[in-house]
Amino acid sequence: MKKIYLFVLIFWCLLISCSKMSTGEKGEQYYEKGDLKKAEEYFLKAVEESKDNKAMNYLGSLYAKQEKYELAEKYWKMAMETDGDGNKNIPIYNLGKMYENQNKYDLAEKYYKLAIDNNNKEADYNLGSLYRELKKYDLAEQYYKLAIENGNIASLNELAIIYDIQKKYDLAEKYWKLGVEKDDVVSMGNLGAFYARHENEELAEKMLKAAIEKKDVTSMNNLGILYMKQGNYVQAKEYLKMALKKGYDD
Repeated sequence: MKKIYLFVLIFWCLLISCSKMSTGEKGEQYYEKGDLKKAEEYFLKAVEESKDNKAMNYLGSLYAKQEKYELAEKYWKMAMETDGDGNKNIPIYNLGKMYENQNKYDLAEKYYKLAIDNNNKEADYNLGSLYRELKKYDLAEQYYKLAIENGNIASLNELAIIYDIQKKYDLAEKYWKLGVEKDDVVSMGNLGAFYARHENEELAEKMLKAAIEKKDVTSMNNLGILYMKQGNYVQAKEYLKMALKKGYDD
């Protein structure tokens, strides 16, 4: 009898807990479980009932996942313009990413800048990458440096790549080294490849091995190529086979 009472009590508590959840929170629960149809139902209801801007943002992400970009755009813009508890930086930033993926670069630039103006700490990196893609290297440099100030480690590597493209090799080396100091494996691998291109084989080997210790597959391949150029075919074969085994595909 006590067991039955305990079960009923637990069940009742769960019902009370569920009943305290808002409509939007129920949508979030279904979204996290991957039940997008049910999540959509609750998010739409939350928007209709209370103009829940967090639910609007979730709807934007939900529709973007389904490649329903017009609906994603609609709800992210609604989330931007509606007061509430949701972070408006998120829909602004998401619109920038969506427009960039659609090659709508003017709109992507506009929304990334708007996100930066609203203190979004990720948009500066994305805007730097957008300018790099467009070969606007001065602007890319500006925003990567801003991202670095905001603690974005990946921007050290990206800035080094820009300097390398422009043949500003001292600056490229400087920023890759800064990335290595931050334990960034991509910077390690790229610095190793940089040294290999500039015929500093000792440092190239050192950096490539450091990247390989962190499971960087591209560095396995590059170290194999370095050993091949040195005529060290046994080790070249070892690292090239290692790279292939780990799924390297140039």
